Order: sequence, then C-alpha cells, then structure tokens
Amino acid sequence: MVKDNALDPEVSAEAGRRIEEHDFDALDVLCVKHRESAAQIRALEEAYWSERLDATVDASHVLSEMLIGRLVVNRYRIRRCLGEGSSGVVFEALDVRLGRPVAFKVLKHPFPGRSDCDRFLKETRALVKSHHRGIATIYDVGSTLFGLPFYVLDLVEGETLAAVLERVKGRRPEMLLRRHLRANAAEENSAADARGDGQGSQAGQGYVFELVRLVARVADALDHAHGIGVIHRDVKPGNILIGADGEPLIVDFGLAVGAGLGMSTSGDRHAGTPMYMAPEQVRGERSSIGPWTDVYALGVTLYHCLALRPPYDDQGTAVFLKVLEGGAKSVRHFNPAVPPELERVIAKAMAVLPEKRYGSAASLHADLLNVFQRRPVTARRDVPWPVLVKRARSALVYACLAWASFDVAFVHDGLKLAARVIADTASGVVEQLSALLRDDPTARAAEGPQRIEREDGLF
Repeated sequence: MVKDNALDPEVSAEAGRRIEEHDFDALDVLCVKHRESAAQIRALEEAYWSERLDATVDASHVLSEMLIGRLVVNRYRIRRCLGEGSSGVVFEALDVRLGRPVAFKVLKHPFPGRSDCDRFLKETRALVKSHHRGIATIYDVGSTLFGLPFYVLDLVEGETLAAVLERVKGRRPEMLLRRHLRANAAEENSAADARGDGQGSQAGQGYVFELVRLVARVADALDHAHGIGVIHRDVKPGNILIGADGEPLIVDFGLAVGAGLGMSTSGDRHAGTPMYMAPEQVRGERSSIGPWTDVYALGVTLYHCLALRPPYDDQGTAVFLKVLEGGAKSVRHFNPAVPPELERVIAKAMAVLPEKRYGSAASLHADLLNVFQRRPVTARRDVPWPVLVKRARSALVYACLAWASFDVAFVHDGLKLAARVIADTASGVVEQLSALLRDDPTARAAEGPQRIEREDGLF
C-alpha cells in the first residue's frame, strides 16, 4: 500500500487505498475534504504511477489505468481506450457538459518531457487551423492533473482502411464489392457471401471505384493540410478512418512536420511506417520532404487496398532497399479489375524520384477524379529511352521488310504501304516521346498544379 509520512496517517492510508483501487472520484472528494493536504495527496498518486511505470515497459497500459474512469478537468469522463498512434493514445470519453461522446487524445507517456509536450501542442495548434471535412475537428485543448496535454475531437464511428484489409484478407481482390468497404456491413457481407452474391459484372469494379472515390477525398484533405504548411508523413491505411457515413477522415498527425511544427515528437529523421515511406524518408533527407512525400504514401495505400497486399512484402531493412529501387509489380497483376488508367496513376504517385510524381495532392486528386468519371488521365506510361530506340529500330526493319516483300510490278503500291507503315510507327513513337516531355519536371513546374472545380459535388 502507498503511504506518505508527511500526511496524516489516516488520510495517507485512505488516499493509498483509493489510488490502488483506481477510485478516482473518491480520491477527488478526499482532496476537496482535505484541501490543505491536496497537493500532498496528488504527489502520492503521482509517485504511485511512477512506480507502476518503472515496473512495466507498456506505458500505454499504465496510461489507460491512470485515465479510464477518471473525470478530467471536471468535464471529460474517460470510458475506454480506442487505440494508439505514432505519438498518442485515443480514448472514448463523455463530455458531461454537453452529454455527448468525444475522442480524447493524449501523449503516450504518462509523464512526458517538456519537448514532447511542446511538440504535441504545436501539432494541436496546426490542426486547429484545419477546417476540412476530411480532417477531424478539434474543439478543446488542455492538460490533465499531472500536466499531460490532451485535445478533444469529434468521435467518429467507423473503422480504418487497415481494419477493412484485415476483414477481407484472403479474398480475391477482383471479386470484392463496394459493400466490403462499409464498416457497418460485416454481417451483411458474410450473409451475401454465403448466398454467392458478388459474382458478375459488378464484382471488382464497385470496390475499385469506391476506393478511388475515398482516396480522392483523402488527397483533397491532404492538399488542404499542405496548404497550411503541414506534411503528414505517416499516411497509411491505419490512419484513414472510414466513418459510418462512408466518408474518410485522416487521423494521427503525430509525425507531421511543417510550418511551426519543428521536428516530430520522437525527433527521428526516419519517422514513418517503413512499408509506406517515400524514398526521401528512407534516406533521411528531411529537407526533401514535401507534398510529394504524402502523395507517394497515398499511392502505396491505394495499391495495398486494391491488390490486398503491399507493393513490397519484405521486412526490416529489405523493404527499405526495395523502396529505394522501385519496380513494384503492376497492381493489375494482382487485381485485373483495376483499369489501366488507374494503374498509370498509381505508378506515377509511387515513382522513386519526387519530380516524377504528382507535384501536389491536388494533381493526384484531379487524376483520381478523372478515373472515377471515366475520363482520360494525365499520367502516362513511363517508357525508358532504350525501349523507345528499340521500337524505332524495329519499325525501320519492318518497313524495309514491307518494301522487299513486294514485286517490282507493284513498286508503287509497296511504296505507299511502306510509307503508311513508317508514318504510323513514327506517330506512335512521337506520341510516347511527347508523353515523356509532358512528364518533364521543369515543364510541370512551369505549369504549376491546377486545382479543379468540383462541379459534381462528390469531391
């Protein structure tokens, strides 16, 4: 039992008992009853949690014990832990003033350092400036009894894309339907699968185009964050929440960098999730981090959700080597339902060189909207120069063979046909060269990202 000799023995014994029983309301009453000893009672509790923390490596578990059941700042009754991210833990809480459930996020460590608290508050201030339907709204900020900073968000019922991937694990991606992306349709999905639903022309396409719609909205939200100087740096299925209304939210800006944010909470230049990190993140080139970094991660996320597997399956440092080399298999290799246009969009978003990717999330959003509306996309297949030279040489050989195949009596017709073959082949080569020039980074920089008008209201 926890004791403190500076306190009245009876008060110390009762305080120790309440702390060990996690009876926080009774402890608060005790502090009010003995106001002159309230600071000592709180110091006693802080010592208890410090001892618990020293006895375990799971700081999040101690944090849950410390908060669940407690009334924080006389307003938020902590109910249960919802999950944890890169820098914090999220709890469901009841706002007793407004009588509604909220999401309550605090730092992972129960007794964080000054730099961690400052970083957390900077992240909070950056998110407060965000007013976008794809980014969770913060409406309260504060600190707990022991100086642990928190912020409060709207509680969104739903599941992450990571949970969706876990739910459809083992299925054939080309046979998935739109309903498989709905968080509240697990029982419906099982019943429909038992009946054999999901076969036919709608299989695959509904799932693909619903994913395109969701990821396009995420790209739009990221573009808004980039507009206020915030780079997420940890875009992945686990940080994209699909609400009960079917709309996505980006969560966990704990590793974000940008205007006024400084370094990440951990101070790690290689911060991020290896499977979704862009090459510049893997190399630790913090000065090269920009909107294109989030574009890469969002492209990998879309690839993973469509193929039901990440582009690189390796673990540890091996995945870093694959990210730096590039060359992932086409997403259509794993999911034939993916349209060729979408395949090109993903390939461009996942380009190894930042200048080969979309220059902004807005540009990626525009091409995803083109895919959704069955319109041509700006992304072109990246054909290497040696391949173009080989094709041109083959075209010339073919033209010569066509010339030689005609009898002298039909020289005139042979000339016309050979000329037509050469013209058609040259036209194809010129078109591919033009596509490469359109992807030239200097030309793209001069043009600048164009934000499209959303006439249909879907995006």
